Amino acid sequence: MRSGSAVTWAMLEAARRPEEMERLREEALAADGNPELMPASRAFFAEALRLYPPSWYIGRRARVATAAGGVDLPLDTVALASPYVIHRDQRFHARPDHFEPARWRNGGERRSPAYLPFGAGPRQCLGERLAWLEGTLLLSAITSRWRLE
Repeated sequence: MRSGSAVTWAMLEAARRPEEMERLREEALAADGNPELMPASRAFFAEALRLYPPSWYIGRRARVATAAGGVDLPLDTVALASPYVIHRDQRFHARPDHFEPARWRNGGERRSPAYLPFGAGPRQCLGERLAWLEGTLLLSAITSRWRLE
């Protein structure tokens, strides 16, 4: 599962931020395995997904002639979008090159159409809900047991 790479990136960012790691650890111990009680872990994972999306591109084929962003796309044109690039665009995210989990507290930017680590539309990743659960729980389990350096 590609969300494993996002958890790995989250671990790197946690190791760089001992104070954040301590907050995740305290939350994990208090939540006792309940992901609904882990908003800091979810926000941390969301930010890892923003900076290090599991897929670097999303491809789609135009089923009808259309236009996107002022560009004509004839029938059967293959268009690619890069979540990696979009997630680092300052038009969509403040301080896009900085790892800031706080941007995701209280739902934050997650509702933004410029946040698409799992794609978008009818072909969006079917495993998204599992990835959120898995990522949040793994981050919580690891930070509650170990201190990363």
